[in-house]
Amino acid sequence: QKRGTVSRSWTTYPTSPLLKPTAPQADPEKQGPRIGIDIGGVLTRESDPGYRGSLDEWDSSWEALGAFEAVSRIVDVFGPENVFLVSKVKPGGSMHRRMEQWMHQTVKLCETTGILKSNIVFVRSVDGPTGKGAAALQL
Repeated sequence: QKRGTVSRSWTTYPTSPLLKPTAPQADPEKQGPRIGIDIGGVLTRESDPGYRGSLDEWDSSWEALGAFEAVSRIVDVFGPENVFLVSKVKPGGSMHRRMEQWMHQTVKLCETTGILKSNIVFVRSVDGPTGKGAAALQL
């Protein structure tokens, strides 16, 4: 480590691959309703003026109040195979690493809510062919 630099626990955290555009999945009428939930500002306290925790190392207080309980209830209603988290990140970038470390190590999101790890989807754009809408068509 260079003198004067700050080491953060999430900087080397391994990331999941981004969703690759493919053909739409199974017939929606046969699989039942599905739901996609955003992460930033929905499950997290991003842009919350009342948040007083660290912005460098997220802890459990970074969870938006009641968010995990709400996701658990959604999983109960839709079933774990039909609930997805969809988030826009720079592939392998600091936010991608930070988000995955927070979800999987810090708050153990999958164990807490029943979300399947394979149903956490990262995309590189908000819109367009690599965006959230395109990803939603594949879920």
